[in-house]
Amino acid sequence: MVLWFEHDLFCQANLLYVAAWYRQRRKRSALSLVSRKTLGGVTPEQLAAWYPQRRSLLPAHISMAAEAWDACCAPTVAPLEALLCRRLQFAGLSAALQAHLDRLLTPEDGLDRIERAVLWLITIGFTEFGELFEAFGRAEPVYGLGD
Repeated sequence: MVLWFEHDLFCQANLLYVAAWYRQRRKRSALSLVSRKTLGGVTPEQLAAWYPQRRSLLPAHISMAAEAWDACCAPTVAPLEALLCRRLQFAGLSAALQAHLDRLLTPEDGLDRIERAVLWLITIGFTEFGELFEAFGRAEPVYGLGD
């Protein structure tokens, strides 16, 4: 089975879930991964060129991803913070997990990263929802909103 995922939080969360599901069910089929910064808007020729570049996922990769899924689902942020101190084996995963953590932790103003970004965009003039949503996607592509 070949998994195709982007580097943003939305895709990385799905990758982690699939790995946890796969490990829990002790599937025997081989897994491989095509991981790109973006998969949207590419040509069939680009997709065909990326396929041979897929990376086999070894049991250690599956275990790390399943551990990361468990950390994301934990009742506290401690496992996630500990995980972020390690070198993670998937491109984009550290940035995606940090973005997830930034949604959970709020500084002294009580706002998370997404709320602060949206308020800043409104302040500089993005007041229509469509424009605001598009501007947020450009300002914070790590979240993968609007694919």
